[in-house]
Parts: sequence; C-alpha cells; structure tokens
Amino acid sequence: MHVLNRQNRSFRRLTQVVPDPPPEGLEGLRRMERILESSQLGTWEWNIPTGQAVFNEQWAQCLGYSLAELAPVSIKTWEGLCHPEDLKQSNRLLERHFAGETPYYDFECRMKHKDGRWLWVHDRGRVLLRAPDGKPLVMVGTRADNTERKRLAALSYQDQKMESLRILAGEVADQMNDLLCVILALASAHMEIQPPDSSAHPAFKTIVKACDKGRELTWSLCNFANQRFLEQEDVDLNIVVQHCIQSLRDPTLTGRVRADLGLAADLQPIAGDLGALASLLEDLVNNALEAMPGPGTLSIRTRNTVTGWVEAQVEDTGTGMSEEISGKALTPLFTTKGKGLGMWLPMAYATVRSHHGQMEIQSELDQGTCVSLRFPTSIPRGRVAENGAGPAEKADNLSLKIMVVDDDVVLQQVMSRTLKMLGHSSEHALNGEEALAKLEAGYEPDAVILDMNMPVMGGAMTLQRLRALRPSLPILISTGLIDQAAMDLAATHANVTLVPKPMSVKDLRRYLATLRLAC
Repeated sequence: MHVLNRQNRSFRRLTQVVPDPPPEGLEGLRRMERILESSQLGTWEWNIPTGQAVFNEQWAQCLGYSLAELAPVSIKTWEGLCHPEDLKQSNRLLERHFAGETPYYDFECRMKHKDGRWLWVHDRGRVLLRAPDGKPLVMVGTRADNTERKRLAALSYQDQKMESLRILAGEVADQMNDLLCVILALASAHMEIQPPDSSAHPAFKTIVKACDKGRELTWSLCNFANQRFLEQEDVDLNIVVQHCIQSLRDPTLTGRVRADLGLAADLQPIAGDLGALASLLEDLVNNALEAMPGPGTLSIRTRNTVTGWVEAQVEDTGTGMSEEISGKALTPLFTTKGKGLGMWLPMAYATVRSHHGQMEIQSELDQGTCVSLRFPTSIPRGRVAENGAGPAEKADNLSLKIMVVDDDVVLQQVMSRTLKMLGHSSEHALNGEEALAKLEAGYEPDAVILDMNMPVMGGAMTLQRLRALRPSLPILISTGLIDQAAMDLAATHANVTLVPKPMSVKDLRRYLATLRLAC
C-alpha cells in the first residue's frame, strides 16, 4: 500500500486528512519509490475503520498476481490469502499494536500463491494516524518474500540435526561391526569345516546370511554417517532405474501398479557409488509402491537439466502427505507408519548430499508424491583399477605369520582360530605400543592386521611407526569406518590395504591372497 506520489490520491482517500506535500516532499517521495522498487518490497496502506486498502504491484506479483486480478482490494483480500492458522496470530499481534503495547507490527506468515503454493512473507508496519481518542485509523507497512530464506534456514537446521545423528550412527556402526566380526568369523569358519550334508551346516549358513544382512545395515549406517568411502565411478542413472524397476515384476503388483518410464536417451553420467545410488532408488521405488495400496501409477523420469546437472524423479499416485507431514519427512526418527524408525528418507538425503546432489519432495494429500534427485554430471573416465589387484604368486599356499593388533580380546581369539584354520599362525597385541615393542624385540611377521580405533596408540600413529620399522611389511587396516581420512592414510603408505569390517573366512582368505608378501 503506497505512500508514493503516484498514488497520493488513493492515500488521501484512505486518510481524508493529508494535504498535498510541498515540492521538496514530492522529491523525497519519488526517491522512496525508487528505493522500494529496487528492493522488490511490497507496500500496503490500510484504512482500519473502513477496511479499504492500497497495495503496490510488487505486493501482488509476489503471490503470482497482477493488481488488476486482485481488484477490488481491501483488507479482506489479505485475509483471504493468508493461512488460517497464521491469521489468528496476526490478529493478536495487531490488537497489541493498536493498544500501543508494541512499536511495530512485525509478523511472518504464509500466503497462498496463485499456483496453490504457500509462500512465507514478512510484514512489518505501524499505525500512522490515530483518532483523538487514540483509536487507530491508518496503518502502513512493507512486505518481503522470505520463502527462500526460510528454506535455507530449514536446510541449515536439518543439517545440524543430521550431523548429530551421523555421529551417533558412526559410533553404533563401529560397535556393531566388532560384534558382527566375531559372529561372522566363527559361523563362516564352522560352515567351511562342516560337511554340506550335516545338520549343522544349514544352521551356520543361515547365521552367515544374517551377518551379511547385518553388514549391509552397518555399511548403510556408515554411508549415512559419511564414514564409509563412496567408490567413485561413472554411473548411468538410466541403468540404475531399469534395474530398480524390476521390483514391479512381483506377481502381487501385476495389474495393480503401472510403470511409466521416461528416460532421457542422452542422459549424462554422474560420478558416484553405484551400490549406494542403486540402494537409494530402490528405497524410493519401494516407498512409492507402499504409498499405493490400490491401483496406481509409478512414474520414473530422467533428464539433463541445466548445464552440468542431471535429474531423476520418482512419482507415485498414492496417498501423498499433508504439508505438515512432508515438511518433517527428512527429520530423523520421524515416521507416520506403524513400524520402522523413520530413517530411510534421512539416509536417502544423506546419500544424495554425499554425492554433492540435491533432494526435493513435493507431495499433496490423496494426490501422490514426487521426489526429485539432482546430481552434478561427470566426464566419462572408466573404472579406476583397484590398488594392488591380482594375488601375489604362491600367497594362497604360504603359511604366514600374522600379527593381529586389536584391543578387542574376543575378536583376537576368533581371529586366532580363523587364521589357524586357514593354515597360518598369529601373534596378538592389544594396542600399537605393544605391537611395536614385539617388533623391536625381534618378532618378524609376514603381515599385520591393524585395527584403527584403539586406546593408548591408535591405528594411524601405529601405521606410521610400523612403516619406520618395517618399510615393506604388508598391512591390512581393519575398520568399519572407511572414510576419506582412512583412504588418504592408506594412499600415503605403500603396501597398505583397507579391509572393511566385518570379515568372513572367505573374505580373510581373499585379502591374505592379495598381499604383496616380502618373503
């Protein structure tokens, strides 16, 4: 609502008491008009007793309208576009300002855009004229679009919560990995020595399968915690989508859910972890299917967007979410289902962010949900050869002396039995200092299995000291948290291999076979 010269007549109709401004005042009004136009602020004037109002063009454009589309305007125009819940609070703040309890009316509220969206706007104003008895007559103010600022603030708050949860997830994954190491090593060892037709063999096989599922879970937690290295390769999202859509071949879905694929033929590759991206899209597809208990359509589209970015969208015609629920969808531990911990969407969000991507959720109750994923493209470069690929000659047939450096006594005992079963001998140390003391005393191992997280002297410092004593000694760094720091540590020293926990007997045999042994 204007106090500008070009709308002086409207303003006088609101007040009926304001004389024409002097020439110097006109220049001031023109200057104010230029400032307001450049700042993209909406302005408003309100005759409180009559309800008559004047808005400027920017006030209307903020909501996708022109002033002509909103005419005739009044305070009812504002009330009709304001969110009902916010309107109540606005009225309370106005009453306080009218009573002189506050110097300004200052309120942030939701206003309905022409396309149906709710935008956040910030209104600030004050009473300009009062009657002799103190009753408010005319109020003026400005409006700013705060939608983007609110979105960025919400993302910042979300990131803070996610960071706290990532730390917790990393700690839980580390402890779970140590437990799984013991169970998987023992079960896989016994499965190998039991005859296939024995009654115990199927039982141990089931335990190994359960451990594999547990290993997938801990690796997912590590991915969420950004503590497991994402293998970088060129990924074609179209191929990932086509693999995920195979879930629609489930007989229970035939005839119920229709798949609508719109995959760009010229889609650019992205740099990422194929397994993590496949798991991400599988979760999105499965969640979309769960949202359609009856007949529906699952649409998956890919396309190149602006230069250097690709987009994948998973859309369903299911139950959808209200604005309140969709706003909490990425909140860890929030769920509307009767089961689960409400973690899959936050974990999906973490996967997208670890690929330097963006994730957006649009949903409408009883209409469906659309999840958009955007990733930066990569220059096709082929696969990177694995460090130290190819087993050393005779490595699998050698009886090795292995030093196991780990502060977990139970894990040491299990590792000792496993190595013995594979034909190797072992020596144990509870920390780095103990391991170095044994080397200095003359013990000559063929290889070292080194835990990263230990008291007294951790894996990183122990590795440096080991390298000073034995420059060519093969070392397996055993850790459940393969992050960039671990990758950099392994890259700094020759003949070092990162080994993710937990390990089965088969895994351990394979890692020992690939060592470049100095013997």
